[in-house]
Amino acid sequence: ILKFKSNLVLRLVLQVTIYYIWRERNDRKHNNSSRPVDHVAKLVDKMARNRIYSTGYTLKPRLQDLMRRWFEANSF
Repeated sequence: ILKFKSNLVLRLVLQVTIYYIWRERNDRKHNNSSRPVDHVAKLVDKMARNRIYSTGYTLKPRLQDLMRRWFEANSF
């Protein structure tokens, strides 16, 4: 179960990171606007927490430590 949770958090953060990098690229290319790196990092953090919260992790035994694992891995 520990490996399942680690893989789930890793996949989720990878998806969110790719999305925001792609979005930032498009904003720079099409709108001539950019955000500071720390702002993009905060957006990734917020979206990851929202995605974990939306899983209903508190109600599912396999997912109960998911948010804790995210906070352990997230150090910024």
